[in-house]
Amino acid sequence: SDEALNSLGWTTDQAKAIHAALRTPRAERAPSPDKPTPPPKDSPFAALAQLTQPPRPAAKPKTARRPRRRPRRAAAGKPTE
Repeated sequence: SDEALNSLGWTTDQAKAIHAALRTPRAERAPSPDKPTPPPKDSPFAALAQLTQPPRPAAKPKTARRPRRRPRRAAAGKPTE
């Protein structure tokens, strides 16, 4: 109210700024129990966390494909049945 602002000696803009600063932050999503929370990106420990990640499993070697067999040609002098 205007009386409260006058008693504190604040302007309306100052009161709005103070109210915005004191407002509670939005709640974040609850962390998933099966997924560890990632460290902040600007943390000095973020680089260390990347070093301790488990190595990716090795890729399976690709098996060579067998070439397709061509159908047999009929002999030159023999008719096809």
